[in-house]
Amino acid sequence: MTVSVQDPKRPLSGKTALVTGASRGIGQGIVLELARLGADVAVNYARDAKGAAETVAAAEALGVRAAAFQCDVTSRDELFRMVERIDAELGGPDIVVSNSVEPITKPLMEVSQTEWLRAMDITCSAFLYLAQAATPVMRRRGAGWLIGVSSLGAERVITDYALMGVPKAALEHLMHYLAAELRPQGIRVNAVAPGAVLTSAMRAVRGDALAEERMQMFQSMAPARQTAQPSDVGKLVGFLCSPEADLIVGQTLTIDGGMSLY
Repeated sequence: MTVSVQDPKRPLSGKTALVTGASRGIGQGIVLELARLGADVAVNYARDAKGAAETVAAAEALGVRAAAFQCDVTSRDELFRMVERIDAELGGPDIVVSNSVEPITKPLMEVSQTEWLRAMDITCSAFLYLAQAATPVMRRRGAGWLIGVSSLGAERVITDYALMGVPKAALEHLMHYLAAELRPQGIRVNAVAPGAVLTSAMRAVRGDALAEERMQMFQSMAPARQTAQPSDVGKLVGFLCSPEADLIVGQTLTIDGGMSLY
């Protein structure tokens, strides 16, 4: 009789992960870490097809199956169709990471109704729709993980950050309710909250010079004298998908080098 032994270095082998907003930055870092742990990966993107293709190629170089899936995450119907395609092409998903955000910074008094509703939809509503679409597949496959990507701006005021911070706060509270409802069904729900991460999105919002200046300030504030990289966020997500994290339910784990202590 042949006994299958799982490679301890690839504990997610046989599982499929979907990461939204995964063509660059934090989403890309999460994809590559989950691929390093052995998971096949579905790379969601909205507009950046080139970035998504680069993420897919980097994941495939780690020895897993990977594919890009374009989808408007504000559309419940599109999300359901994407999950159906992933199930048909890769199997799963067993792991869903909701990382989508609208990177707009402006004062609240200048925010239009369209901007407000889209910001809430792309971050908070998308997490709910992803859960609704993926949990039947997870139950069929015996287990699942839903992880939302939040932000320190969900808890504290950051100048002109409301269009990202308020939807992230809503995502965290939605995560609590999802965790209570789904953990008895074998589906683990949590969130991660990175501190300042120097990504292309941050550069686009703040400008290169200001982004670099702010990062130096944040790193000097952090007791660790550094803040998280996208790969660090990916490692934390990977941990939440491990058996060691089974009793972590409905929690937001902060990863910021201690920056939020001040």
